[in-house]
Amino acid sequence: MIDKQSRETKKAAMKETARFLLIMAVATALPSLGQVTSSSPSGEGNSDFEELPELKASEILKPEFLKGQYHTVQESVPTSSGMNRFTIDSQFGAFEAEGNEMLVRRVGEIDAIARLKDISRTDVYKQALAKAAKLRASARRKNRVIKAKAASLSR
Repeated sequence: MIDKQSRETKKAAMKETARFLLIMAVATALPSLGQVTSSSPSGEGNSDFEELPELKASEILKPEFLKGQYHTVQESVPTSSGMNRFTIDSQFGAFEAEGNEMLVRRVGEIDAIARLKDISRTDVYKQALAKAAKLRASARRKNRVIKAKAASLSR
């Protein structure tokens, strides 16, 4: 009788282990059933993936950011990682801006470059530049005199 109970206990334990292993095998196989295999690592060329949207700058930007006195944002705005990618053309070159916040910053920087360029053309700027050059030359002369005095005192 003890042998019969022992066998039935072992049999029940084996059934329980087999059930557990079956559940584990199914649980590990199920997630991979929903995956799509791709021939390329990036998934390029696979129509199972949604293409990233391409927006129009004229539809998503305020007019002052779309076009200003010194800049124009290109109409095509691709998106990547949930951010808009803008290309800004200006008389100072082309600039990239990833995200709306960076676009605002770049437009401000382009305006600042334009203001600096305008200031550098004024007579006041030219006079200040000449004065700074004279002060620098004067400072060099004074520095040479001080070094010469220090050298003569140390002898």
